Amino acid sequence: MALGLPWAWALLGGAVTVAVACGALALERARGVGPCLAALAAGALLALSVGAAVFVPWVDAQKGLGRFLTESARKVPRDRPVFVYRPDETARGAIPFYGGRLATPVYALDGLAPAAEDRYVYVIDKHADLRLLRELDPLHPEVVAALERPRTRSIHLLRLPGTPR
Repeated sequence: MALGLPWAWALLGGAVTVAVACGALALERARGVGPCLAALAAGALLALSVGAAVFVPWVDAQKGLGRFLTESARKVPRDRPVFVYRPDETARGAIPFYGGRLATPVYALDGLAPAAEDRYVYVIDKHADLRLLRELDPLHPEVVAALERPRTRSIHLLRLPGTPR
């Protein structure tokens, strides 16, 4: 399975679609346009169904964050706030949806100033060099959970240790 795609299913779907198209052409010559259009519609429906069955799960596996966010949210104590560093529209929607709690957006390091208690911060980084994650290095974060995908986006849940007063 190159690229993780079930290519056998994709090729089988393509072959069946071509066979239906050839059958539709034969029907058009033998019986006219009506049966031909019906066969083409059936072939198009088959192609769309196979395409959805093959490619949608593959795309979800490459870009989906749901499973990670659900599992990582369980690692944050319920009495602790959750932050998200420099969020994009994906982070704004996915963290509350899958994590089950709101995340306060933070756009600069001073928004994560030392506090008495631990703070938990999500970082969703689209950069291969993880530059957003590296911006938090001065705060000495502990990585609680990570999902690294350099070609799409990586996500980290960090714990920033509290400072006793």
